[in-house]
Amino acid sequence: MKEHFKNWREYLTEDEEREELFRVDMEVSFPKIRDIELETLYNLLRAVPSVTIVNAEKSQKKATNIYVQLEIKVNKMVIGSRTPAQYVKYVLIPNIYRYARGDYRPNIIPRSVRVSPQKKKRVNR
Repeated sequence: MKEHFKNWREYLTEDEEREELFRVDMEVSFPKIRDIELETLYNLLRAVPSVTIVNAEKSQKKATNIYVQLEIKVNKMVIGSRTPAQYVKYVLIPNIYRYARGDYRPNIIPRSVRVSPQKKKRVNR
């Protein structure tokens, strides 16, 4: 019996697959009169379908606006046949406006939107 279990590791199958994430960096602004809590902003952005990770930090405070740098990660499987840039333009940004209502509705600065691939290795057990 011990002989059968001696090489038990040979029977394990571990698949390595790559989970492709796309990282979307953008800068948004809010009027300074609004009191913006980053945790509430995170939760609103996570409500957008396909958004997996959100990171934000307040970058600048000017006389009239507060600027926030956003880092959003989106899974490639959700993008489908679109390019990442098309996904951001036609799906992600409209959904951000749809889910972020009231005081948390951001003004997205178009020149700040950047999309870059990010590969993450995942091991299935």
